[in-house]
Amino acid sequence: MLEKDLSKYLDSRNAFKLYIKAKVEGKCHVNNKGWVKLVEYHLDGYLSDIENPFAFLYNIKHFHRSVYYSTPSMRRHFYKHKSYRDKYWDEI
Repeated sequence: MLEKDLSKYLDSRNAFKLYIKAKVEGKCHVNNKGWVKLVEYHLDGYLSDIENPFAFLYNIKHFHRSVYYSTPSMRRHFYKHKSYRDKYWDEI
């Protein structure tokens, strides 16, 4: 399941990157800062679409560290979803 989720995310991210490249071709240039924001935007949308975002982020953090550290906003999302999860379990 982990490899399937990771490959699905990476395929989705690559498809999103190709879509953006085709959309801005000849109109403008997206610099590194712009790509970081676009990857963060994609990750926001991807996490909102999956059923259990914390499990996905946990598996990425502990089993695929290169992907975890290569995506700047992944750490922020991990701790955000972790705090939601901790708050939920504290209420129970």
